[in-house]
Amino acid sequence: MLEVRDLKYSYSNNSDFQLNVPEWSCAAGSRLAIVGRSGSGKTTFLKLLAGLLQPDGGEITWKDEKVKGAKERLVPGNDTIKLVRQDFGQDPHLSVVENLRKYILSHEDEERAKRIEKWLEELSLEELGQRKALQLSGGQLQRVALAQTLLAEPEVLLMDEPFSNLDPIHKHEFIPSLRVLFEKEKTTTISVLHDPVDALRFADEIVVFKDGSIIESGPAEELFHQPNTLETARLFGVVNILSEEENRALLDGKLEKPLVEGKLWFRPDEVKLSDLKVPYEKERSLPVASGKWIEIRVDQRLLIVSE
Repeated sequence: MLEVRDLKYSYSNNSDFQLNVPEWSCAAGSRLAIVGRSGSGKTTFLKLLAGLLQPDGGEITWKDEKVKGAKERLVPGNDTIKLVRQDFGQDPHLSVVENLRKYILSHEDEERAKRIEKWLEELSLEELGQRKALQLSGGQLQRVALAQTLLAEPEVLLMDEPFSNLDPIHKHEFIPSLRVLFEKEKTTTISVLHDPVDALRFADEIVVFKDGSIIESGPAEELFHQPNTLETARLFGVVNILSEEENRALLDGKLEKPLVEGKLWFRPDEVKLSDLKVPYEKERSLPVASGKWIEIRVDQRLLIVSE
């Protein structure tokens, strides 16, 4: 179990921000995504878990052992918790295999070769093994950086935007294969993700940050369909927000969703044009995978519904 108690952190050059997490835990083997607006504290929290930042207060433990920061340990963090490098850490003039060899110097040549071969295969990098790092795309470098980290056989893998350099086609293929891989390896993974679709596809559990605090957490599907805050609802896609009075006036009370912060919300797919009980002005059609969303205006109020 990875646990946080009374964790506090602030930047000396930013008095407006303070991270404050009174209590949080992540079970071993979980796949967890951290989401939130830019500047909400997601990456700061990830760096604290890795030991790269020294908390102002509180503590982080993995299997009851404290994760120590730079003021407490020469090499901060826990040896079994690894953060994938965002700068990729590759020597541009060495091949992929040569770069990976640098990270397992303590093993015999035969064992090193086997482990490198394993991760090249698992991450679909076999054909790139002899290619120099400078010849790789951003997405390929990102996968090499992941292989480099996995060579250390971490118990907890921390990733900051692991799919950011992948095009939609490769991302669509890579996310499910990575899920299967981590399930097989029983690796605990915690990822900061900006794309809500990535979070829903990759993670079993999702944590939502706002202004340095966790405002909501739970199973991915539950947070998508039944968020407790409008912030969470908005993070996972387009929503329309109505008061109870507007629900009765525009939709004849059709929406039977629980109130969130005193309001009702719905996604475009949940209401059709034919459900509207008042005149409207159609503004434009938006093609989506499930058909079409229609932007309409009712008494100067913009709504998005399905065709």
